[in-house]
Amino acid sequence: MNLLADPEVEVVVPEGTTPEAGCLVELVRAIRNHGDVDMSVARLVTDAGIVIEAGVHLWRDLDLRGYGAGGNRDDPRWAPGRDVDGAVLAPYAVRRRLELPVTQDPMELALQVQALGRRVVCPAAAWARRTGADAPPLGRLAAATAERFPEVVASREPAGTAAGWLGPRPAGARVLVCDRWLPRPDHYAGEKRAADLLAALRALGCAVTLVSMSGLRRQPYTEDYEAMGVEVFAPGLERVGPGEMLDRLARDRSNLYDLVIVPWPELFAACHDAVRRCFPRATLAYDVHDLHHLRLAQQGALTGDVSDEEVERYRRLELDAARRCDVAFVVNADEGRALSEMAPGCRVELVPVVHEVAEDRGLAGRSGLLFVGGFGHPPNADAVLWFADEVLPLIQVEVPAVLTVVGPDAPARVTALHGDAIDVTGHLVDLERAYDSARVFVAPLRFGAGVKGKNVHALARGLPLVTTTTGAAGIRLTSGVDAFVENEPATFAHAVVRLLTDDVLWSVMASAGREVARRDHSMAALTMALGKVLGEAQRSR
Repeated sequence: MNLLADPEVEVVVPEGTTPEAGCLVELVRAIRNHGDVDMSVARLVTDAGIVIEAGVHLWRDLDLRGYGAGGNRDDPRWAPGRDVDGAVLAPYAVRRRLELPVTQDPMELALQVQALGRRVVCPAAAWARRTGADAPPLGRLAAATAERFPEVVASREPAGTAAGWLGPRPAGARVLVCDRWLPRPDHYAGEKRAADLLAALRALGCAVTLVSMSGLRRQPYTEDYEAMGVEVFAPGLERVGPGEMLDRLARDRSNLYDLVIVPWPELFAACHDAVRRCFPRATLAYDVHDLHHLRLAQQGALTGDVSDEEVERYRRLELDAARRCDVAFVVNADEGRALSEMAPGCRVELVPVVHEVAEDRGLAGRSGLLFVGGFGHPPNADAVLWFADEVLPLIQVEVPAVLTVVGPDAPARVTALHGDAIDVTGHLVDLERAYDSARVFVAPLRFGAGVKGKNVHALARGLPLVTTTTGAAGIRLTSGVDAFVENEPATFAHAVVRLLTDDVLWSVMASAGREVARRDHSMAALTMALGKVLGEAQRSR
């Protein structure tokens, strides 16, 4: 379909501006792809590459500010797509069904859109040029226009405050989420955790900024987050430390955020001072995916390939983070208690791992065993190798079952298992298809911490689970009722064989597992936990 001939969207190019390649398509796409967006505006620069406006911000005193005005086009601060208040000189697009005169003043049009509760956005890839040496100042919103939209104007910030925020005060809090890189929810459970937090924050009405410390805008993930309404701050290939990255972000939005969330003990240590300096009134949350030192201690005791010094280094990092944060988010209640014992006075909140329960797929068409895991995480390789050596041969004495191993970054010793009995597939984007075609999910983890997202996923998809005590940690399971929890090769194999051969048992366990996921691991449970923290963060600010 030719987007520029789109019957739903009309595009306006003011005199004296020249859209760059793809600009108008991006304006139309921003409206077509987002049901709550009714207007999109381009970024405008001079022929010399100086920014005139990358969206316009309206202050409560009616002053208009071109975001990025006077800066260099290549400055990464102007790169992310964002919600804006409108445009003055730049090309724009508007949804036709509004039946508004699109050739009127674009700021007035933008205020009409926002008065209807709809969004105005400035997409990242929509650039245009204005010919001539200088651009006229943006000036002020006409008083007569402001009088027509008193509620919109009243919701704007006082002049000169929160310079980096564009648009009205959100219904929820302003939240900054830091991560080592742009989370890929289809690769690792920890990265899905980050994506779930972002979705829950947006569902709570928060204005959310995601900072990728790698600086890379990985696709399609950037586009996915921006479609969710998350601002992605990933300023390019130049590598800087987390402190400098946050300093860059704070140039235009010092002390803006109500809540800052930082995962991973090393990243928390690197970000702490900059967060306190740049956003001193924010509540600082440490998101504990798992207690690394506990997992590493188990690994060292089992395999001997982790030193006591490494365990102690992580224990100190996690202890320091617990002492210095305002609140620690944990996924495992037992680890929350351990953290409280390590750092008395540390406030701990259970913020669960989530997987929404799928409709019952039944037993028809299912076969074989499934294991899922990213192999950049050492427990997963160990689990597959142990299962292949100790458990699968016992199963195959009774049933000729095939194990499918799914996950990125498999090491050579795992890929070497590929054959008639074990199918090592590598990374799959569509994990649901794998879960829905398997008969039994196996998670033979011998060390680890936190909550195993793969196991919650299996329960939510109605795929009966056989795991170990380590794999069951943090999940309220009753062995033999809603999953099998077995640590010895013989009993693990026996549980798998029962699920492969007993259709009635399979159906009972599938249903019980789904109830566990529904009870403890729903998006509603996650948003409830976050809502409590957000409310307190806004009040304390």
